[in-house]
This record gives sequence, C-alpha cells and structure tokens, in this order.
Amino acid sequence: MHRSGHHAIINWVAGLFEGEVLFANNVAYDDRRYERYQFLNPPVAGAEYRDAYIFNVEDTDLATVVSDMEGNRWGTRLGPSDRVFNVLVVRDPLNMFASRMRHKSPHISNLTEDSINRWKQHAREHLSRSELLPADTIHIFYNAWFESAEYRKDLAKRIGMPFNDKALNVVAQWGGGSTFNKLSYDGNAQAMGVLTRWKDCQDDPVYRSLILEDEEIVELGRAIMGQVAFDRDFGSPASFIKR
Repeated sequence: MHRSGHHAIINWVAGLFEGEVLFANNVAYDDRRYERYQFLNPPVAGAEYRDAYIFNVEDTDLATVVSDMEGNRWGTRLGPSDRVFNVLVVRDPLNMFASRMRHKSPHISNLTEDSINRWKQHAREHLSRSELLPADTIHIFYNAWFESAEYRKDLAKRIGMPFNDKALNVVAQWGGGSTFNKLSYDGNAQAMGVLTRWKDCQDDPVYRSLILEDEEIVELGRAIMGQVAFDRDFGSPASFIKR
C-alpha cells in the first residue's frame, strides 16, 4: 500500500543482487510523471539476463490481483524468469495512515474508507485469516524489517540471496521520498522516525476518528505486532478514547 514502506524494502532487495535489477513502479497506475521502467542496479553491458525484475502494485484488491497479474492486465511480462516471488508488505496502521494523511498525494486516496478497508484486507491476509494470495507468498512486516537485522537475514534467505544491508539506508525516491523528511535522510534512512509518525497526528480529530477509534484497526494492529509490542509503542487501546 501507499506509504507502507515497501519502496524501502524494494531498494533493499535490489541491493541483495550484484547485477542488473529492473523496476516498474505501481504498475496499476499509469503515472506519466515517470518513465515506467527504471534500473535500481545499473545495466550491465553485454548481459544476456537481468538478475531481477521487480514491480509493485499499490492499494490493490488482493481478491483480484493474482488474476490481474496472470492475465497480464498491466503489461508486466517481459520474458521468462527462473523464479517468481509474490510479496505482501504490511506496515502498522497508525504510522502508515499518519504518513498517508500528511503526504496529501493528488494521485492516491490517502485517508478514506476505501484505503482503510484495503489495509484491513491486507492485514487479514498477513495474519492468515484469508487465503487470497498463493500459499508461498512472502509476507513482510515493515516495522520488523526496519528494526531487525535478524529479520532481514531470514528474509534474504527466503529469497535465496546472500544477506547484506548495503541498500538499507537508501531513501526511495518514488512519491517524493519520505512524507516527513523527503530525501534529506538519503544515506541515513535508519535515523528516520518512521515508527513514531503517528504522534504527529494523534490529536487530529479526523485521524483519531478514522484510525485510533476504529476497534478493528487496533485489533488487527495488535495481532500483527503482538499485544505487548503494540501497547509498548502506541499505548493501550483504552488510551485512544476520544478526548
């Protein structure tokens, strides 16, 4: 989803490869501001094959995304691949929707009933409460990826690549970089307060009504993070009572 942190993860995954990595951003949205294809790792002269080809789809209905990809709805097929990975990235709802609220993109519905329901759908899939994606889909919780080198090591192993963090501190350029810091932390992304963005919005009445006081969002967030970790980072649900 938009502002889920998935661009940072895409940059990191590209950094696991030594050779050419091609990327197509948000293929379901025809964004004329950018060339569709960009190289995350530079092209290799004379290379017959790329090391990796990555594309992402944002704010998408998981009930149809597999058939859309299989039917080449977005024209993403560029040739055969030795291995194909489907990945679902989920970020905690409080920080993700704070970033969406402050981003104010004219191209994305940032804080709407549709976007909230879409996050809930993604969260339920991440928690195995639904089976909309293939069973071998790699599930990534952005908060854990950001905080834990061990989590990233396990993820690299699942992808089948030697672990490194060489692209960990790159700030993704798409969408103007970080909502709060733009590109100013490029090269030092781990110093950004991406796990405390919600504090900037906690007193906003719209944010409180749509996010903090939505019992299902809080329940799903606690289920993903674990109750102790969620309450440690955000406070207990009782603290979200409307002021």
